[in-house]
Amino acid sequence: MVAKNMAKHATRVRAKVLPKEQKTVNRKSNKTRSSTVNSRVLNYIMSHLYALVSSFGRIVRTPMATIMTVLVISIAFTLPIGLYVLLQNAQKLTERWHEGGQISIYLKNDVDRAAGQKIAQSLERRQDVNKATYISPEAGLKDFSKYFEFPQLITSLEDNPLPGVIEIVPANLNEPFILKNLILALQQLPEGEQVQVDMAWIKRLTQLLNLLEQNVYLLGLFFAVAVFLIVGNTIRLIVQNDHEEIEIVHWVGATKAFIRRPFLYAGLYYGLGGGIMSCIWVSLALLWLDAPVQQLATLYDNAFYLQGLQPLLIFWILVMSSMLGLLGAWLAVSRQLAKVETKL
Repeated sequence: MVAKNMAKHATRVRAKVLPKEQKTVNRKSNKTRSSTVNSRVLNYIMSHLYALVSSFGRIVRTPMATIMTVLVISIAFTLPIGLYVLLQNAQKLTERWHEGGQISIYLKNDVDRAAGQKIAQSLERRQDVNKATYISPEAGLKDFSKYFEFPQLITSLEDNPLPGVIEIVPANLNEPFILKNLILALQQLPEGEQVQVDMAWIKRLTQLLNLLEQNVYLLGLFFAVAVFLIVGNTIRLIVQNDHEEIEIVHWVGATKAFIRRPFLYAGLYYGLGGGIMSCIWVSLALLWLDAPVQQLATLYDNAFYLQGLQPLLIFWILVMSSMLGLLGAWLAVSRQLAKVETKL
């Protein structure tokens, strides 16, 4: 009986003590796991910091080679970026010309002032017309005399040879179908003698700029491939110079990621430096061209200023240049590591 009671008491004590011991073990294991995860994350961050600093020190120790590589990359980026910025400025200029584009209706000689104003008012009520202005023959002759070298000859004329004109500013300049229908409707006016469209050359210029823009994209693609190859070849030469060190590190158990990491950061530095230099070259070129462009604009009684690189465009230039340098370095290092593995 006593033995049974002792057994029951031992069972109760074990039931109370074991959960506490199990909880203690679980807490210790959780702490061990969390510390292991933290140490891995810390080691990963420290290895990246080491590669970041060591690769920067590597390219700084060879300043001439680094400067030459960065300059070549920047020149490869400067041409397409500069052409793109100039095309963007030209497109903004054509947009301003679009706003001033108009259609002129030359009325017949038997149409008087009242009839011309009535026609202009009816045309202005159309949805595809933004503004319609009637210019009488007298007002047209007075305006013409301002630009004529011998105004006395104009005042000596017995009859006014100019007809009445209605100038129309279309509401949909960028929609060719609506604009074409408007021109056809104006040509059918019985009071009209001739319809002159003053924006056809602007349309041709816009199409030409669009074609040039596509060519700039294609040119940018070619130069991006050139940057990719330049960085890849530079990193390949660095890897070949350090091939003995790479073989030793690989032989003692270093992973491919550990070996590859400093060279990837070096390619990132090359690409980023080339992108920064290309932005500087383009900004200096726009600053140099700004004064002649302003002088040319004043000859046409217009104010136009070249717009430089926008912050968003600079951001994407730096991202693309860095990514191209990174990809070029990755390809070069991967090929060299494959050769090392075949030797081992």
